Formats: sequence, C-alpha cells, structure tokens
Amino acid sequence: MVFMTMMVYSIVHFTIFVVVVGDRTNNCYLVPTVFLK
Repeated sequence: MVFMTMMVYSIVHFTIFVVVVGDRTNNCYLVPTVFLK
C-alpha cells in the first residue's frame, strides 16, 4: 500500500513538474530528456 501511494505521488509530481517546465520553456525536447533521466 505504501509503495503504491509513493508511486502514484511520484507520477503526479513528475507530471506537474513536466507541465510547469514545459510551459515556462516551451521546449519540446525537454520532456524526453527529463523522462530518460
């Protein structure tokens, strides 16, 4: 249960981070780079 909660939290946090960074930079190449890291 804890693992699932942390996993969901990580996915949501990552998604918000990508959206915020994407909106500020408007760089399409930034999303794949962050995802691979």
